[in-house]
Amino acid sequence: MAALILLIAALLGINHWLLEPGIREAIAVLEFAGLPWLLLGLLAWLLAGRTSQG
Repeated sequence: MAALILLIAALLGINHWLLEPGIREAIAVLEFAGLPWLLLGLLAWLLAGRTSQG
């Protein structure tokens, strides 16, 4: 019985320390949290234009 309690405690600890931060990061990536910054960078790149060759 004690081994089962220790196993459950270990699994809950692994979930808390490893999986939850990873899930939070995955949600941020999937929700495109950085999309406004990406669009701002793209806009700046387009407004910068090309360098003259010659």
